Amino acid sequence: MKIRIKMMLPVILLFLALLAVVENNVPQPNRSFSNFSADFSYGSVDNITLVLNCEYPRVPDKIPVLKVINRNLTEEEVLTIAKELFNFTGEVIPRPRGEPEVLALEVTDGFRHLVVFNCGAIEYSEEYGGSQCSGKVPSPSKCREIANNFLNKVINYGLIPKNLLIEVEYYYDNVGMTTSTDIAEYVESWAVHYKVLFNNTPLQGDVGVSVWIGSNGRIVDFYGDWREVEFGELLEVTVTPEDAFKSLTTKYGLMSKPSKIIINNIYLSWWADSLLNKQTYLIPVYVFEGIAIFSNGEKLDYVRSLTATNLTDKEIGGFEQVLNLKGSMRFSSMHNGFYVVGITVFAVRKDVLNICFRPLYSSIFWCNV
Repeated sequence: MKIRIKMMLPVILLFLALLAVVENNVPQPNRSFSNFSADFSYGSVDNITLVLNCEYPRVPDKIPVLKVINRNLTEEEVLTIAKELFNFTGEVIPRPRGEPEVLALEVTDGFRHLVVFNCGAIEYSEEYGGSQCSGKVPSPSKCREIANNFLNKVINYGLIPKNLLIEVEYYYDNVGMTTSTDIAEYVESWAVHYKVLFNNTPLQGDVGVSVWIGSNGRIVDFYGDWREVEFGELLEVTVTPEDAFKSLTTKYGLMSKPSKIIINNIYLSWWADSLLNKQTYLIPVYVFEGIAIFSNGEKLDYVRSLTATNLTDKEIGGFEQVLNLKGSMRFSSMHNGFYVVGITVFAVRKDVLNICFRPLYSSIFWCNV
């Protein structure tokens, strides 16, 4: 009996040692909330249930900002871009007009508008009823091919940021402008959208690329809302991903309060402020991706960015993204005699319209001309 116990003792000790190693390496559920479940991470605060359906990211002690580098193209260079890429010319107008600091140069012939921003972004738009012609919009697959070819043309022209860490990646495509009659609705354009990535991470905020294809395969709108950037100063990460996650109960960023938010992915990225504002750097943020659920059972895709450092950006609060990407649409309106276009990305419920306006066509900034 003693011999048997002596032979089993090393086996028992080995088993206990292995068990300890396994427990130390398996991610443990977060228990920051007093009522967090041991088998699934969730908690309820202010009548909003937060569900963490992923692991928290590993966060460094410091992370760099991305410094925005101005290009400051001349009027002659902007006119050349208009002629060679978009086949038109016109008057060059500094924007905003009458202000001491110019953020962009616009070329316009009254119907077409090319805006080249100092930060590197470039936007082109045709007013509806201007140079549009009759004909059919190509199929979605053909529109994607046309959009890819034109984007490559813009890239080869040298207008994409020179930083090799910047990449453009296809995201999705959808119906752009439509017109309706009593008997039918007609597609006037098809929109193809792309993410802008820095070091393989999608940038957040007013950033992205969209190519709009109209009748006969024409490019009717182009939004290259990227930035020319480089690494800037290192900032200390002062907000943990756990604290940022918990703050979603009060900073959920929706016009209507959800009953539950399920987060399926969390990562660090950088926030690009609106092109309408001067921005000297892109600040580090946590990005939360998941689903928001309302008390009536309706759901929408959810994306939220929250600062990760002491460096805050007031625009994040008012420019938040809660995106139902399949519901993207283009709208137009007259404002003070100037044609304004843009993309509204929205999530629709029966009792409320949650709107996140992303002013891709930046004439909105100077619509008081």
